[in-house]
Amino acid sequence: MAPFGSFAPTSRLVLFASFVTGAVGLNDRESLQEISVPPAQLMRSKRGRAKVPSCSTGEKRVVFSMTTTAQRIDHIRPALDAVITGQTRSPDAVYLSIGPDVTVPAWMASYGENSSIGSKLHILRQNRDPGPGLKLIGAASEENKAGRGSTVIVYGDDDQVYGSDLLKIHSQRLHCDGTGHERAFGARKILAGEPQISVLEATGSISVRAAAVPEAAFNIGDTPDVCKFSDDFYLAHAFNQAGVELELLDECAMDWAIERMPERCLQRELNVVKAIDPLSSMVVDSKGKESNRKAGDWRDQLRRYTLCQHALGG
Repeated sequence: MAPFGSFAPTSRLVLFASFVTGAVGLNDRESLQEISVPPAQLMRSKRGRAKVPSCSTGEKRVVFSMTTTAQRIDHIRPALDAVITGQTRSPDAVYLSIGPDVTVPAWMASYGENSSIGSKLHILRQNRDPGPGLKLIGAASEENKAGRGSTVIVYGDDDQVYGSDLLKIHSQRLHCDGTGHERAFGARKILAGEPQISVLEATGSISVRAAAVPEAAFNIGDTPDVCKFSDDFYLAHAFNQAGVELELLDECAMDWAIERMPERCLQRELNVVKAIDPLSSMVVDSKGKESNRKAGDWRDQLRRYTLCQHALGG
């Protein structure tokens, strides 16, 4: 198999913050935090950022972020548990960004009854679903809006059970150097497009500072399907245009010969989740619109990347 087949308060009360009505309501049942995000809130919060914060050598705030769909959410518990309670470097927060049609399952709602879990997990419900790129821009919007641009966001896929040292290894990387250079790190790095550019695949996890997420990243939901559902390539293109360097996370690097990452970084895949509407097998038509998610393979994925690149102007 070629290396291109993946795409693929915090109290015990639930908080519903409605930016549309300005109302804040509390539910008296014990649960986890859920925040409702209105249309365009992602972009507004990013545009409101004044400047990229300076590099700091002190203790970092590190959060993990992912997204999921209505069809997959009930099966992702092992993936969530691995990042909430299974890390040697505990996350400061875990963001799960979801669309308006996603129902939170009972097992996830019950996380709020466990203070150690409920205080970590934050569900960001969007009023509009911009697609898989939400795994990054949901957390980036939340952290930038709170003035925490120096936060290191580690983002990954909902069908991966990450290893216990993943957040610790990401947190030890130098994401900026004090001279204006920003870096993103990932365990799976490929070349794609015509001409080729470096692409980090979120399946292996990627980390970047919140304030370094380019403005273009927040526009992914408004792009053609061939880009919207090729989030790894689209975001790599946005990083490249913004001057963010894409680096390999050596300690977690994918061994393409055996198709594995070190266990300390990735334990296993969730095959039951991976089989539900997989983007890795998506096929698009001649106009770049989604055709189906059953007939494609890594070759079609690379073709989508090239078509996305052309749609973006090269």
